[in-house]
Parts: sequence; structure tokens; C-alpha cells
Amino acid sequence: MSEPMSDPVADPSDADRADDFADRYPPPDPRTLDIDQQRAHERIEQRRGRLPAPFTALLASPVLAEAFDQLSSALQQGVLPADVREAVFLMQARRQRCRYLWTNHVGKALEAGLDGAAVAAIGQGRIPMAPVAVRAAAHFEQALALEHRVPQPIHDAAVAALGARGVVELTAFCGFASSVALLLNVRQPGSPTGAEAPF
Repeated sequence: MSEPMSDPVADPSDADRADDFADRYPPPDPRTLDIDQQRAHERIEQRRGRLPAPFTALLASPVLAEAFDQLSSALQQGVLPADVREAVFLMQARRQRCRYLWTNHVGKALEAGLDGAAVAAIGQGRIPMAPVAVRAAAHFEQALALEHRVPQPIHDAAVAALGARGVVELTAFCGFASSVALLLNVRQPGSPTGAEAPF
């Protein structure tokens, strides 16, 4: 069983989908980048071993690209459990209708400990039956997205599951994951795996 996750945004029609649109920010040829872009590209690749998909767009603003990478690193090294982070990525992927983000993180979510039923529930816009921390994070993310505030009982449950630091990091991570989804929706890359998203 799982609880409904309210979703006021109607599914887009086929005419609104971006499947057939070209990638607006494909992986760059480093020779075409200016000095600041080249430096940002090199530093991000050195830290990550590659240039992740959102960063091909972010390189248009090298300072922002490096700041975004530093935020990503800080959140990855924080106190949020991996299953919570991956659940939030999937929730934001669905909320923003970002199929690239969904297909890129489904496998990571399963590896982090979410089961197939929990992933399917998130894909259907529902709060998953999952560990306490994941459910608390899901209710928190939903409240922020739909009510633009967090009622006290939801906040208290999140603090009980994640701690005060965890709740602050969860808030930042919701914004971070949303930004990743929005950047990818603007970029319009093809699916990383050819897999289908449930929306």
C-alpha cells in the first residue's frame, strides 16, 4: 500500500513532449570553449572523471557550473542517506517530468536500497512504503512542492528521522534535484539508457 501524492500538473500531451527535439547543449568540444569554460570543464572532469549531463548546459556560466558542482559535492558528503537522496531525485524527476533524470537514477535508487515497489509508487506519484527516513523525506518534499511550506508534524517527523542537520540538507537537496531536472529539461538530452519513464 502507498499513500496518494497529490499532483496538480496534468500529464503533457504527446505534442508537448520533447523526444524529437535536438539536444540544445550537447557535450562540448573543449577547443570551442573560452578560457573560463575550459578551466571549469577541466576541474569538474578531474573531480568527477566525466562531465555529467547538467554541466554541458551549466558550462555556459563557468562560475555557476563550479558552484553547482561544489553544492553537489557538499550534499553527497552530508548526512542524508543514499536512499533518501535517490528517492528525492526520482520524486523531482516525476514532478518536473524529467525522463532523463528518472532513467538515470532508477538503477541508483535500487542500488541504494529502494525496492521496486517503492520506485513504482514514486513513478505513480505516490508516497512509497519505504523506510521511515525515505517516507519522512517524501512527505517533506511533497509539502514543499505543493503547499510551499512544511506543516509542523511533517517537519517534526523529518527531524526525528534525519536530525536537524538532515532536514536542512534535505531542503537544499530538494532544490538541487529540482535544478538538475530543470537544467535537463532545458537541455533535452536523449535518454541515457533507452529506458522508459512512467510519465
